[in-house]
Amino acid sequence: IIFSLSPYFFFLRGFSAKWNHGSGSPAHMAWLRWHSTPSLGFTLFSVTVLLLSGAVFAEPDSVSSEGKALKLLFTATEGRSWANSTNWLSGHPCPTDDAPEVLPWHGVRCNRLGNVAEIDLQDNGLKGTIPGEMFPLLPFLTRLNLAMNELTGAIPELICRATRLTHLFLQLNKELSGPLPECLPNLFALETLVIEQTSVRGTIPSQPLRQLRVLVLSSSHFHGTIPDIFDRMHHLHTVILNGAPSQPEDDNDDSADNDEVFHYKGTIPASLGTLPKLQLLSLQTNELTGTLPEFTNSTGLRSIHLNDNKLTGTLPETLLRALSVPMQGAPKHIHLENNQFVGTLAPSLAKVPGLSELGIANNHFTGYLNPLFEAAPWQWFPETESALKGNLWLPPLPPWAEEMGGEANPLTLTSLSPGLSRRPVLQLSLGEGDEFLPPLSRVTCGLFTSEATSS
Repeated sequence: IIFSLSPYFFFLRGFSAKWNHGSGSPAHMAWLRWHSTPSLGFTLFSVTVLLLSGAVFAEPDSVSSEGKALKLLFTATEGRSWANSTNWLSGHPCPTDDAPEVLPWHGVRCNRLGNVAEIDLQDNGLKGTIPGEMFPLLPFLTRLNLAMNELTGAIPELICRATRLTHLFLQLNKELSGPLPECLPNLFALETLVIEQTSVRGTIPSQPLRQLRVLVLSSSHFHGTIPDIFDRMHHLHTVILNGAPSQPEDDNDDSADNDEVFHYKGTIPASLGTLPKLQLLSLQTNELTGTLPEFTNSTGLRSIHLNDNKLTGTLPETLLRALSVPMQGAPKHIHLENNQFVGTLAPSLAKVPGLSELGIANNHFTGYLNPLFEAAPWQWFPETESALKGNLWLPPLPPWAEEMGGEANPLTLTSLSPGLSRRPVLQLSLGEGDEFLPPLSRVTCGLFTSEATSS
């Protein structure tokens, strides 16, 4: 304003000089020209005032760009057909000095500075792709929830330009595809990452997200091994890395190996057992092998889902101790079914405080059921008729065990080996499918044929 009025100021100065000193003298004319010409210092002063006034009165870039970013999202996802688009594209979504009482846009929340901080459009009928161009225009975005929609295409790499993002929810968008953005570890503030039941493919980033609390990369086209990075992710309390159920092969599918696309493979990294705040660990329906890690620091474990893998070995005592810590709140779930675990089940397993579900079917567990369960544990098993089947329980079984699929191992070390070691045997018939408990005596091992199996 001052700069624009400065010519009038100089004119008045010259007019005043001419009025007071006359106009005929050359000296007077020179004096007038000098005083009516703006000095360099005053010109610089005027320019400075102009720049400062622009900084003070101009609309911040973030404010002017956020409306454009939301319009990009609205257009790319067929906003006019959303289930709820109340007030979208009507003015600015956040209060400003010029518009302190704006109408709130559905699903948009602003911070105290008047910037878009959260976008929550879960289950709102969005159809189309996520426009990557919107993220550089949303510098204050902390939460993005686009779950349970019909989004397609890939997650844009430009999402990593939203450097303040702390929560990202994209689950239940079945046609959302493409690779997992490689830049995700650059979202240093990210606390929640949920990508579940989509067609997104890729592997778990090998660089840790140190602020992460919730990690869900599940039931999609994720594959590969689980990296051993969790010792640098101390805030994690929920880890869900479930595999997707196998699907029939499609001749038009470009994937080289459907089995690899849908499952994680390899062993469970030891660092998963070091998470001090771990409450929920779910790795079900994968092709994981090997033994379980020691859960030395996880004293708040509520639920563990390891079913439908190829895991072996015995259950570590540290796992049972982690589950046995009394806690208030949600009930505890233990799912170990459909693996290759061996050994006896510790009595403490049946005494886990708050135990609500227990899955142990189709393993190689053995031992006596009577000391393990003092009474029929109907309330623990969702599939009651098959809850105990597939294991090597020692006789005699309690009366209720057969109703839960429990079968006694008819020929075991305790009933076979001592007698064979003291008496000569003329003939012994071993049926196909019989399983024996190790260690077997030298005499017993000499009786095996190709039709007998040893476990």
